[in-house]
Amino acid sequence: MNRCFEWTFFVISTYNYYRKMQKQSALFSKKLLFFFFLFFSFLSFGQEMVTFHENGKYGYKRNQQIVIPASFDYAVDFWNGHALVKQGNNWGYIRPNGSWLFEPQFANGESFRSGVAIVINEKGQQGLIDTTGKIVVPLAYTKIVRDYNEFNLFSGTKTGLYQLGWDLFIDAKYDNIRVNLAFVFGKNGSDYTIYHKGNELATTNVMPKLINFNHDFIDILKGGKVGLMDTLGRLVVPAEYESFDMLSTNEFHIQPNDEGYYYLYVFSKWDMEFNADIGEDLPVNKRFDVYLPNGKRLTNESFSALEHKGDVVEMVQNGKIGFFKNNGTIRFTDYNQFVEYGNYLLGFKLDETVDILSKEDTTVLRSFVRAEIPTITNYSVDENTGDLIEYQVPAIRNELIVYDRKTFDNEASQSAIFDLNSMCFITTFDTNKKEVTQVFGDGIYSPVIVQIDEDHSNFWLVGTKPISTYPYSRIFDHGKQFIELVSPTEDVLYSMKTGKKFPISNNETVMQSILKSSETYYQDPETDEGYWQPVYHFSVPFVLIEQENGKLNVLDYEERMYSGGYDSLIQQSDGFSENYPILTTYKNGKYGAINLRNGVEIQPQFNHAFHLSYFDDLLDFACFRYNEDDPHYISPHGKKFYSDSFDFMPFKSGNKKGFKAYSNFEDDKLNIQVPALYKQLDFTEFSGVLKATNMKKKCGLINVVGDTLLNLEYDDVSYIEIGMGSDYNGFQLKKGKKIGLFNPVNYKLIPAEYDAIIEKSNDYGGNDCFIVVSDEKYGVYTKDLDLVLPCEYDFIKYQMRNGVPEFTLLKNGKISIIHLYNLDDLILLDEYIENSPWYDLVFNQHCYIREGNVFKGIDYRSQKQLPDLQVNQVIPYEQWEGQVVLQDGMLGFKNASGKWILEPYTNWVEFIDLDWIQEWQNGTLTQFSLDYVKGKRLGKRYVYTEE
Repeated sequence: MNRCFEWTFFVISTYNYYRKMQKQSALFSKKLLFFFFLFFSFLSFGQEMVTFHENGKYGYKRNQQIVIPASFDYAVDFWNGHALVKQGNNWGYIRPNGSWLFEPQFANGESFRSGVAIVINEKGQQGLIDTTGKIVVPLAYTKIVRDYNEFNLFSGTKTGLYQLGWDLFIDAKYDNIRVNLAFVFGKNGSDYTIYHKGNELATTNVMPKLINFNHDFIDILKGGKVGLMDTLGRLVVPAEYESFDMLSTNEFHIQPNDEGYYYLYVFSKWDMEFNADIGEDLPVNKRFDVYLPNGKRLTNESFSALEHKGDVVEMVQNGKIGFFKNNGTIRFTDYNQFVEYGNYLLGFKLDETVDILSKEDTTVLRSFVRAEIPTITNYSVDENTGDLIEYQVPAIRNELIVYDRKTFDNEASQSAIFDLNSMCFITTFDTNKKEVTQVFGDGIYSPVIVQIDEDHSNFWLVGTKPISTYPYSRIFDHGKQFIELVSPTEDVLYSMKTGKKFPISNNETVMQSILKSSETYYQDPETDEGYWQPVYHFSVPFVLIEQENGKLNVLDYEERMYSGGYDSLIQQSDGFSENYPILTTYKNGKYGAINLRNGVEIQPQFNHAFHLSYFDDLLDFACFRYNEDDPHYISPHGKKFYSDSFDFMPFKSGNKKGFKAYSNFEDDKLNIQVPALYKQLDFTEFSGVLKATNMKKKCGLINVVGDTLLNLEYDDVSYIEIGMGSDYNGFQLKKGKKIGLFNPVNYKLIPAEYDAIIEKSNDYGGNDCFIVVSDEKYGVYTKDLDLVLPCEYDFIKYQMRNGVPEFTLLKNGKISIIHLYNLDDLILLDEYIENSPWYDLVFNQHCYIREGNVFKGIDYRSQKQLPDLQVNQVIPYEQWEGQVVLQDGMLGFKNASGKWILEPYTNWVEFIDLDWIQEWQNGTLTQFSLDYVKGKRLGKRYVYTEE
């Protein structure tokens, strides 16, 4: 019955699968039918013999020929090479030749599965036999339960175990049994007996723990201490430790030629000291011992710290850091501390000297007698006690305070500030220690580092590259972009975004917009419980300048100055975001507004203050509303209307079009009327924006209240996705063959004066920047459509390399490679270029500057110096079987046999995947294979374009 059930289940399951796949492919159906034919043919062939019944007895035939005469009272078909037969009241097992494997002696039995069968004697006791004729488990148990390759043996309330492949079995004498990989734990009361493949190893009164993913070891606890036991019951690690763990779940080759994968096991000890107050020993220092899987200790001395880092394990021993590698070796260094700082490692030695190391291969790039990471003091308030908490945080993301020498008493002497990204000094060495006391800005444009010396006379303004030095005595920060610089001769607002200065008088007060919060009481309608919840009101980004006479001017973050001389200002917000950068202005008893997004200023002329209101069908232009007694609205351009809900009705006047908008109120009051000035009006995919075409067939954009968003001067305006998120949806502009972009959210514009605009994305698909091309020259705009590089470069390539933005520039035959700390620094791209070298030759990440007949090189990723190259020589490159040849200052390629593939022709090459390269030639980026494409060796280059 068991066998019949199994085959039936398989056929039904397969048939259902066939019916499912039949709908997908007729060809597959034919193949599946052919599979069924072969499958059942195999079944019929595999049935060596079948039973037959004659004169009340059973025997076996093959192909209608009698093989075993009918001599049994009952017989079952052969299964796995043996058959179960009955004579009298007992069952036995026969071989295919009719000889007995087990003579009839069992009251019942089952067919062999996996070489083992459960049998029962006349007393109802069960046991196990195998196909070798051996009784594996004696018939002495009340019940045996098969679970795949595992058999649970029961005798009353006790249980035992047998697994396929064991030479022994565990007798049913335990309250319960737990199987954990190759080990078995039999529990009686509080005692655990440990078995391995049926062999008893040890007994403990603590539950052992099997090491994860390992069949060879378990931990043993004795007297509160832990050790490690192997499969033979040997304590390969003595039971004298407080705890143990795997160092990592990564696989380590303990022996270089060993094909097995092993783990390192870490055991910890505590140095104890007696505490007289509480009368007990307390741990003071934790020490680690590391063992290999064979029980051998890695080193005789203990480690004070262990940490897994990638493919190595970092270990501290006697104050020095060592590394255990996955080839089974351990290497100690001269360092007692490593700190990841920016894109580098700082290696601190016991003598206080500091090395700057490459993360890739720990090459020493620079060394100093001492170095400190600048910190500043921050404060927070303890929520429970209300106490002020003081703590130190790194001041700058990639700068160091370094010292050039030590005095006779071993104290550090002159100090300077060193920039890691550019590997150059921001300041010169002097005798005054550089104390970083303030950091202004949040890195969106550039942070500020301040040196406070004895007379407080100077500071340095830096990003990831030095920008400028100013001899100002005081500075104040005003939001993310502006700082106020004060000296005896001038007081200015300095833009960290563009470097512009905006003079202010000493009598003027500068205030920045800030984050405001309040609390609102909420009541849960289900529980009737009340609670206070903070509500945040985000002030919009601007700087407020109060004049000597008390009048107010505004400088926004687009560096537009509003010199209205207002009596007061009201910041508008929806309470949840910065989507509505609106200021309500007040002057001489009248109210006006400033839209900081688009720079539109509505002069004070209204009798009531505005209240912010948001309408989907008006985009998010933050229209204004009067109070409830006078419920009409003012658009961002000052147009008056009466409702936020419209029924639009186009109309014509002659051959010109306009539209009227009626409110949905019962009186159908006319709300808006856009005059018939246009040849065509079309709604766009951008909510609340219409494409307008004038009688000269020039296009622009208006909104639903008739405000002009984009002047009607373009041959075509079309909606496009200019980015991955809705914030970057906008319009493509065309003037003749030139194109541009317009973002109606922030009113930013890339003029229609470019031949191509290429969106560049990061690894996650988000828009990073735009490369623009005009007359075969390249430039760059930010994703917010701010111009950062004009079209004066022969080529610009952008990519994200290991999460770091990278620009490769070509100009006048020279190449520069620029790395940004992050994309927020894109606005400073021209500053980076000004401080970056230009190379004559670039091969992958290797850059070279030509000096006569020699090329001086540097690895621009690790900043490591490279061996000099001669004008004519072969460049070693292990990743490719051919040769990279430098000849007359140009790069070419030969195959492994020395024949030319491409003769020298370019000064920039980057391998991108084995035989595939990118290169520049005549200002064009091309991509091609040095091997074969479609069976033909390439004789020409294919222009490479990115989507």
